[in-house]
Amino acid sequence: MSHPSILLLDDDDFIVRLVSHQLSTGYALSTCQTCSAARRSLQETPFDVLLLDVQLPNGSGCDVLHSARTHPESLNTETPAIAFTAHVLGDIRERLLDEGFDAYLAKPFHAAQLVGTIESLLPA
Repeated sequence: MSHPSILLLDDDDFIVRLVSHQLSTGYALSTCQTCSAARRSLQETPFDVLLLDVQLPNGSGCDVLHSARTHPESLNTETPAIAFTAHVLGDIRERLLDEGFDAYLAKPFHAAQLVGTIESLLPA
């Protein structure tokens, strides 16, 4: 049986290492640290879940999600996506869900939250 494939977009090396460690068993994790790299991955690989940082120095996970949904060469037009952000003030959660994300995960997070959120989006 193959492991669910996850695309992680995050520019923070610590977060990338942390998520890689937490998902090292049971998941096939691909990581990107730039929006352009993530967009290329979306056209090359079908993923089971997208885990996208919302605020990056070179763009936004919201823009990457839009590309996933609308680019004619995307292999991830319906892949569930998790907004992954340290911004927790105001109505950010509702805004991100309105932008098309299926779930929201605030940083810092616990491993159980990360895995639980991913598992909730995978088919039964």
